Amino acid sequence: MRDGLSQMKISALHIDRRGYLWIGTRNGLNKFDGEKFSSYTEADGLLHNRIHGIDEDTEGNLVILTYNGICLFDGAAFNSFPKPYTSVVFDLAVDQDNSIWICERYAHSALYVLRDGKYKTIVEKKGSLRYQFDKLKNTGYLLAEGNIFYIEDDTICALSNGGYFLYPSMGDLEGTPFVMKDSFQGIQKRVLSYIDGNQISPVAALNLHELKPEIQDLKKNKIWNSTRNKLDLPDLGGQRIVFTHEFPVTNDVTKDEYHQFWIGSENGLGHTFSRAFYSFPIGELSNVWTVLEDQNHQIWFGTYGTGLFTLDAKSNELKQNQLGPSYHYFSASAKDKNGRLYFGTDQGLEIREGNRMRMLWNNKTVFSLYYDVRGDQIVFGALEGVVFLKHPDSLKYFGIKEGIHKNHYIQNISQDKDGYFWLGSYTGVSKLDVESQAITNYTFENGRLPCQGVYCSYLDAKGHFWLGGDRGLMLYDYAKDSIIQIRSEVLQSMVKAIIDLDDGRLLISTKDGLYVLETDHYLESGKVEFLLFNASNGYLGIDPGFTGLYKDSKGYIWICSATTLDRLEPSKLITRDQQISAFITHINEQRLPFDHHPKLVQIKNGESNVVIRFDGIGFTRPLVTKYQYRINGGEWSFWQPESQVILKNLPSGNYRFEVRAGPTDKPPEKSQMDRLDFAIRLPFYRAAWFPPITIGMTALLLVMSSVYFIRQRLERKRYEGQLEEAKYLRSQLLLAQLNPHFIFNVLASIQHKVLFEKKEEASRSIVSLSKLLRNFLSASYKGNTLKAGNAEYEILLSTEIELLRSFIEFEHSKNESHFDYHLVIAPDLNPENHSLPPMLLQPFVENAIKHGLLLQKIKGNLWVKFSLINGSLCCEIEDDGVGIKRAQELRKDAFLTHESLGSKIIKERIQLLNELGYHIEIEILSRIPQGTIVRIQIKDEE
Repeated sequence: MRDGLSQMKISALHIDRRGYLWIGTRNGLNKFDGEKFSSYTEADGLLHNRIHGIDEDTEGNLVILTYNGICLFDGAAFNSFPKPYTSVVFDLAVDQDNSIWICERYAHSALYVLRDGKYKTIVEKKGSLRYQFDKLKNTGYLLAEGNIFYIEDDTICALSNGGYFLYPSMGDLEGTPFVMKDSFQGIQKRVLSYIDGNQISPVAALNLHELKPEIQDLKKNKIWNSTRNKLDLPDLGGQRIVFTHEFPVTNDVTKDEYHQFWIGSENGLGHTFSRAFYSFPIGELSNVWTVLEDQNHQIWFGTYGTGLFTLDAKSNELKQNQLGPSYHYFSASAKDKNGRLYFGTDQGLEIREGNRMRMLWNNKTVFSLYYDVRGDQIVFGALEGVVFLKHPDSLKYFGIKEGIHKNHYIQNISQDKDGYFWLGSYTGVSKLDVESQAITNYTFENGRLPCQGVYCSYLDAKGHFWLGGDRGLMLYDYAKDSIIQIRSEVLQSMVKAIIDLDDGRLLISTKDGLYVLETDHYLESGKVEFLLFNASNGYLGIDPGFTGLYKDSKGYIWICSATTLDRLEPSKLITRDQQISAFITHINEQRLPFDHHPKLVQIKNGESNVVIRFDGIGFTRPLVTKYQYRINGGEWSFWQPESQVILKNLPSGNYRFEVRAGPTDKPPEKSQMDRLDFAIRLPFYRAAWFPPITIGMTALLLVMSSVYFIRQRLERKRYEGQLEEAKYLRSQLLLAQLNPHFIFNVLASIQHKVLFEKKEEASRSIVSLSKLLRNFLSASYKGNTLKAGNAEYEILLSTEIELLRSFIEFEHSKNESHFDYHLVIAPDLNPENHSLPPMLLQPFVENAIKHGLLLQKIKGNLWVKFSLINGSLCCEIEDDGVGIKRAQELRKDAFLTHESLGSKIIKERIQLLNELGYHIEIEILSRIPQGTIVRIQIKDEE
């Protein structure tokens, strides 16, 4: 149930024509595609959750016998034919005319047939009954009261009389009817016989004197038997497979196309494999990293963590060998022509000769080993290089300094047919000619290796040199001195070990399991065909280890993995086509019938999104099942692990969706693909022709609207331009008014000096006036612009300060030093980097002097301060004159504190400048204890 089964007590099994395994339990119907379970219960339309039998009619519909009657399932819906049965043990069969036969065996025993939705009683109340059906001959047989009958035209006809019976937990895997009869000739036996037409032919016997009687073959048979906590099944070669205690009560058994048995018991679903693999119990032996056979055919196992073990060839006894200094044996072992054994350990190279053991390369790790038959020398991989050992203990080291590719340690060593040594590691591989000491490096960085590292290499029996890397299998091209990647959709993971399975086939170890490659076929045609062996078909090891394949003298192949040590008998491998089939099950949550090919499925009107779900069916499968699909015969998609496809925003029309399961390197085969035809119907405004027409009309309207709005915008711009120009002209008029106002005041002052014969002062005033007039004319010219913030038409702050200085000095001189003045510039302010509209500050300075300082009798002070506030230019004009309140009393017509013609003009001018794009703020404050502060801030343009 942890795997998805709805209930543990299994009563019926059936493999349908599509390849699904159907499982009947006491709590629903289950479908198994080889990877996952799907469950069906009363909520899905079943008459009852208790299932008694499963079969299939000629149209591919599933026939399900439940406690409340028969259900026909076409993949999409259940069609029910209720009947209130009272028994719980039944026989079920469907003949070639799709008549459904149901037999209640014991209490209220009866034989019924269901045709055209109606039940008909054939036999009832004749004691215990058993019904069997011969599909090949389309004939049913009834065992009643020890007699055998056959059914013809709904009539029972006698075939044989007396003494026959059949155990409930017994059957034939291919549906051949059979019976059992006691025989008392000599030792008491029970003879099993097939019913063949009108003949009853003995095929096997059970010896009843045994505690656990086994079927004794008289000839090849297909009978399975479950009795006394024992399950007895036929093997491929005519022998029997006996399970003791694993399946104490077995209710049904079926066999798939790979000759694997599926067992329905009271304790769940069992799956048996071929006997090609034998796993050593993990409690006896674990973490085996290397295997080696000595001259006495004794098998040695080097483990990582528990030392060295041996398996005696005669007694088959496994025992731990005398320990050396190491417990950690790496994936390295070898045997030389003199029978010496070599093992790589973390303490060095362990050499065993008879009962003697010694260590070489002490306290250094040996990672890999290879025996060179030609040179009679041992080559072992060490840190950053390899060592060549010739007796007596002559060592020669080749490392990175000698030219071997950069590596941490050498993972594997082998020789090609020309005698060159290949030294592989996680970072590449080097080819070494010992005689000339020439080294050729193949790495991903230098472009000579199609992957990062080489974890194994192997010279096969025909001289082909293969390499395994982190991206799969590779082949060395002797003629081109190049390494070729074997392109495959099936094998794409790290290859850890390679060995000859037999003539023309390689066995390849990967993290996903074991692969078999037909090398002859590949080398002749260039087509890759891999067979896979993993937990789905008999090899239960996980993550087979580096160089963890070894073939002994008997032809057995030993396989080391992270979980088990396995022994493979190649002759028993079932090497049939393993391609799994795809089958579409749903569209938009709607279950599809099994036979959905001839139908055009109409998607709900207005829906343009489609979700299609499918299964991959097969009991031999890759670690991850993947799928490809295409639409309307187009290109196949990339392989994807998701078992559904979401198609979005499909236009109206008819579609053909095709899917296949894999991955596979073979071209698509119709028998293993599935297809679905469906139609999308959208309203006219979502039809394919509607968008381009709509877009065209919209584009036309947009063009017409654009022309209209462009004209309107031009008119609006013309109007705004005229408005801006009017504002500008008004601003210039105000600026022009400032100059004569100022000049009038200055001339009046000079006239006063002339009248009172102050010639020198009048002369200095005339010079100052000329200087001021030049500055004013320049400032007035700079003001001829409409655009705010344009430095070309503004004056520098330094120029404005100079203008103010000249004006203040003129007023200071004219008024006989009635006040002192102070110009203060903040340290962080550079007047050359800032500009402002001309003639902006002078009127405020003039007001401070004339309407603040000159209205008092005592000498006063004028401060003009410049600073930066939050990046904006700020000017404060401060005086300690009469102040706001006193000024209002003295001059009732003043603007704010100092009303004058100039202040009125500047007020209006600032308003216009702000409308033209400036951001000028003026704040007037009373000064404590007396006087006025005018703060003018020119903010950056927003």
